Amino acid sequence: MKYEERAPLSRGVVALLLAGVSAALLGTLLSLAGVLEAPPVPLAGAAFLLGLAAASFAGMRFRAGSEHVEAWMFPVRYRVGYGEVEGVDVVELPWYWGWGLRVLGRRLAFVSRHGRAVRIRKRQGVFRELLLTVREPERFAELVRLRAHAKA
Repeated sequence: MKYEERAPLSRGVVALLLAGVSAALLGTLLSLAGVLEAPPVPLAGAAFLLGLAAASFAGMRFRAGSEHVEAWMFPVRYRVGYGEVEGVDVVELPWYWGWGLRVLGRRLAFVSRHGRAVRIRKRQGVFRELLLTVREPERFAELVRLRAHAKA
C-alpha cells in the first residue's frame, strides 16, 4: 500500500508567488498598452518564470511506496529505498531555510512550509539526509520507519 500527498503550502509561499505573477502580468499588460514605459518582453519572461515556479510548488509531492520514499518538485525527483534508511525522525526546520528545493551540504530538503518536517537519514550516497515537509510528520515518519524496519 502506498501513501501519497501533495505538499502543504504555507500562506507565505502562495501569497508571494501570486503577488509576483500578478505584478509581472500587470506590468506586461500596462507595457503593451503604452501606459508603462518598459519593454514588455522582460516582464512577460518574469511572469512566465514566476508562473513556472508557482506550478512547481503546486506540484510538489511526497510518496511512501512499497519499495521507496519519493519526493518530487518539478523538475527534480528523488528516491530513497527503504534498505538505505538508517533512521527517521521529526525535526523543526528553521525559518531562514526559505522555501523550495534546498541543497544544504549533504542534505536535500523539499520545503513547502516552515515548521515540523520528516528527516530521513541514509547510510550512504551524496545526500545523507532527506527532509520533507509533509502534512502529518509523525504519521509519515512512523510509516517510513516500519517499512524500513521490514526491509532490514
